[in-house]
Amino acid sequence: MRDENKFSSPENNESRKEEILEKSRRLKQDEGVEAAELKGYRTGGIIADVLVGTPLLFFFMFNGQSIAAMGLLALSCAIHGGYFFELYRFTKKKWRLVMSIIFASCTIVFTFFAVAAVQGWL
Repeated sequence: MRDENKFSSPENNESRKEEILEKSRRLKQDEGVEAAELKGYRTGGIIADVLVGTPLLFFFMFNGQSIAAMGLLALSCAIHGGYFFELYRFTKKKWRLVMSIIFASCTIVFTFFAVAAVQGWL
């Protein structure tokens, strides 16, 4: 007696093929959406950092608002540190890990000085 294979009939093979193709289409669409989101975050980060953050930083520094400048620098360093860390996780290049550690250290230092200035410790 022969085992009946459910995939042996042409109808089953065709439906299975369509299922696989549909799953592949959904996966490619999801990857495209993820790539667009990532590019959007990267572009938004550049706009926020360069076009908004830098002028604000100079404005705060020249108007005696060093506390706000420190907070802005801490935020910028945190964003860049996270970006380099994610690149390191993907590429495993050591210099990206070093950059993420440097930015994380700067984030801690700038945050400390901003809090210390507000508390009157400095």
